[in-house]
Amino acid sequence: MAAASTGKISRKFAVPLLSAGLLLGSPLLAQVAATASAPRPDPWPGFKKVLAIGETSTAFQHDSISHALATIERLGRESGLYMTIIRTDTQLVTKAPVRNGETPVLNAKNLDFFDAIFFFGAGPGTLDEQQMADLLSFVRDDGKGFVAAHTGVNAFQGHPGYRDMIGGLWDHPWTKAERLEVDLPIVVEDPRFPAMQGLPAAFSVHDEAAVHQAPYSRDNVRVLASVDLDQLDPELGRSPATDRDVPIAWAREYGKGRVFYSVLGHSDQSWDNPLVQQLFLNALRWSLGLVEGDATPLGEPAGR
Repeated sequence: MAAASTGKISRKFAVPLLSAGLLLGSPLLAQVAATASAPRPDPWPGFKKVLAIGETSTAFQHDSISHALATIERLGRESGLYMTIIRTDTQLVTKAPVRNGETPVLNAKNLDFFDAIFFFGAGPGTLDEQQMADLLSFVRDDGKGFVAAHTGVNAFQGHPGYRDMIGGLWDHPWTKAERLEVDLPIVVEDPRFPAMQGLPAAFSVHDEAAVHQAPYSRDNVRVLASVDLDQLDPELGRSPATDRDVPIAWAREYGKGRVFYSVLGHSDQSWDNPLVQQLFLNALRWSLGLVEGDATPLGEPAGR
């Protein structure tokens, strides 16, 4: 039968524990801690760096987010254009040293490490005011890139600066609630823009489209592709008579930086579509500054 516990530490463990206690305050341990927290070498020298964020904690959690993040990471490696760090939190969205309370997080990268952000999220989000200020400065002042997918335009609603940066706010799906995803007939409006390179003039993607509200305006963003409503059954729409502008993708300059948004990406099926993959790879190439492209708004198209 095991002896009852007395609540006392056995003599044979006393010396090791005492030694460990002394070590905690020793110069040796301080040296080890300093070495561990020292800047690490770039694991991917010569490559652009993308921070891919799937923010899912405060709103609708799309089933496709994991696949979207994995696809963006794969496209970067296969193309050789960039390397990706994937996160499902916003801890790295800061220009300050990354900490857990008062403790430095070892080998954590902050925004200074990255050249662009890919974002797929929705809802109020978890950024505090300083993090949002750092995010906006990352694009506006540092000249970095920001690429958002699907409901990335329906995020951080409490931060007007974010809406100003991305150029719009999700209002409602174009389709009725009982059938959100349909075969969307898409027309490329600006075939010369880098994000549209390699895409046919007209193509179809099975996905969800949306109508956007201010600050969205064709005088505020450069619309690159849109739904060809003349080719879409109006019976599928919730308000087809008034919802007459349904952008698929747009771009804009924000200070020194480059911002791209596409409504595509609701389901895994979209992320498996080679045309959708080409669209986002092109967009990241432009946002990273690897290719030039004029994002000046084009205004309303003739005849609209």
